[in-house]
Amino acid sequence: GANHYAAILIPFISTITTITLVYLIGNKIANERIGLLAAFLLAIFPLNIRYSTMLEADVVISSMMGICYLLYLSRFKDSKYFLIGAIIGVGIFIKLFIGLLILLFSIDLCRRKEFKNVSFLFLGFIFYAFFSIVLISKLF
Repeated sequence: GANHYAAILIPFISTITTITLVYLIGNKIANERIGLLAAFLLAIFPLNIRYSTMLEADVVISSMMGICYLLYLSRFKDSKYFLIGAIIGVGIFIKLFIGLLILLFSIDLCRRKEFKNVSFLFLGFIFYAFFSIVLISKLF
């Protein structure tokens, strides 16, 4: 039902996800010790604690950005760029700030001359952005 606990469930789960993602990103970039330190610092950060119990978009967007960045760091397949674009395409309706990731990832991919992956990134973004518009228009 609609109560206070149901309202804070999404930001709380997003905060736990973000702390886990910070550990994984720190572990991937440096080592396990740095990952644990980064996750610990985020877990005790006062604003993170405050927003983890408030229904706001910032906590959800930070976990979506963490998922995108962790996928971007893992270099395994070209199709993951479609998934990154899809996550950003859905996230753009939560908060426009996540759209900057498209620009940052595209610049880095162009710098590394991976133009095919830029097209996968934009294809996933456009597909899910339009899919979300259609879904929203059907609901209302």
